[in-house]
Amino acid sequence: MYIISAALDYIVEPFSKSLGFDNYFATTLEAKNGIDTGNILGTIYYGKAKGDLIKQIAQQEQIDLANSYAYGDHYGDRYMLDITGNPTAVNPDKKLYCLAKQKGWNIVNWSL
Repeated sequence: MYIISAALDYIVEPFSKSLGFDNYFATTLEAKNGIDTGNILGTIYYGKAKGDLIKQIAQQEQIDLANSYAYGDHYGDRYMLDITGNPTAVNPDKKLYCLAKQKGWNIVNWSL
């Protein structure tokens, strides 16, 4: 299981560890002398980049995407959701909700 998020790595890492995920991919900020510079190191995993990463991981680890699950909440997650066999829109924004409805994807609303 992987978390792939455009959120900052120091936010994603604790969630990944506490939930027992195998790995995570998130946005990394450059730091100099312990202070974030605001510059981004590497890739922002958003939109098509998220889908491309999933394809790469699936190929490397021989994961069958047709039998995989993906969860997204934003229209930018459509690339990721579209390549898995079990896509779920969770508390989706309006555009993702409409797309999920059109494609017959599972739609759920979670609340605390």
